[in-house]
Amino acid sequence: MKLTRKAGEDILPLLDRAEGKVTVYSPFISPEYARLLLEKGEDGVDVDLFTANADTNYHQESLRILRNGPELPKTLRNAGLLLILLGVAGAWVAYSLQLLALPLPLLLLVGGISGGGYLLKKHSERTSEWSEFHGDINIDVVQGLHAKVYSRDGGEEVVFGSPNFTNSGMQENLEVVGVCRNKSPLQEGSKRRLEESFENIVRKQESKAGGEA
Repeated sequence: MKLTRKAGEDILPLLDRAEGKVTVYSPFISPEYARLLLEKGEDGVDVDLFTANADTNYHQESLRILRNGPELPKTLRNAGLLLILLGVAGAWVAYSLQLLALPLPLLLLVGGISGGGYLLKKHSERTSEWSEFHGDINIDVVQGLHAKVYSRDGGEEVVFGSPNFTNSGMQENLEVVGVCRNKSPLQEGSKRRLEESFENIVRKQESKAGGEA
């Protein structure tokens, strides 16, 4: 364990090395680190975040970013819709100018709809492939959470201590940081008990909320 003002030098590389799963326990999170978790999801990594429901603007913004999820690619969709719109508009203009002797209105209409439809189909196919590839992002809000733990790939590497997943926690505050690497049976057992404890807390919160409703 160590004292450091550069906790991010241990935590961020850990997240970067994740290949299958990232688990983060942090009461607070800054928007830029929320986006980092989204990027991991887009790379196919599952993300589990345990956090608090703090009222600070930056934390609420981070939760909105994560709950909205990764943004689906829309370039082909927008191009397809634009092509259809241009085809319809072009056909209407040609018809209005009484270019009836030419098959221009029909050509514009058919070309716009067929070309736009092709792009929309490609967008749908790519979106489906992308959705299958990107990882799941799960967020659990835990009342009174104060723990800070960062792990990857089922406990293959764990960082614990005092830093929140915020700009000040990663780069400025004097924090206590401990690092565990090369997963051991003891480490795996501790991680499993930690996850089970938080899952029980979340279930109790949900049960209580359901009873009050």
